[in-house]
Amino acid sequence: LYALTLINIGKFDEGEALLKNTTGYIKINEALLSSYITNKKEDRIIKLLKNNLIINPKDVNTSIGLASIYMLNNNKAEAVKVLNNLKKVSPDLAEAIDNYIETVINPK
Repeated sequence: LYALTLINIGKFDEGEALLKNTTGYIKINEALLSSYITNKKEDRIIKLLKNNLIINPKDVNTSIGLASIYMLNNNKAEAVKVLNNLKKVSPDLAEAIDNYIETVINPK
């Protein structure tokens, strides 16, 4: 909670340092994503999410978070690319990912 508070007040380096594990991975959740979006720091969270995927390419939460950020920035192509990469490393999720890709491409 303290780390999230630091991020909310713009002390990103301090907050991120508290959230990173020894490999540099940061557990992603909706509150964390919202903090970066609220602070107009999408580029920063994109960098963190990409780093997470280097560490753990099968991380569903990170992939969905990254795709969501891309969609918020009207970058459907990158969102679909992230989701297709997730599908490659997690073929057991292919059907669910395809359904999500469909909502990205053709939102209702």
